[in-house]
Amino acid sequence: VRLMSELFNISAEELVERDTEILSELKECVLTERSFEEQELENKINGFLGTLGDRECCVFISRYYELKQMDEICREYRISKNNLRVILYRLREKLKQYLEEEK
Repeated sequence: VRLMSELFNISAEELVERDTEILSELKECVLTERSFEEQELENKINGFLGTLGDRECCVFISRYYELKQMDEICREYRISKNNLRVILYRLREKLKQYLEEEK
């Protein structure tokens, strides 16, 4: 929780209050990277965001930085929930691959 709260720049208490489902989606991508210094991990994620198209980047930020619910993102980008699930899955896979390559 501490690592994730620092990574997303919110208090641990606020993080726990938010929907843990959202952050669990990133668990296998981010929490396995404990060997990175916090700043290094943040830099790598920012680098990853730079590789994405505008829409992918905005969706990623909406979900994993702003911690928006899926319904809200679907309304904002006018996409179905199933489409959003596919987009998020692919983004997590891209992030995982990016972090592996950056080791």
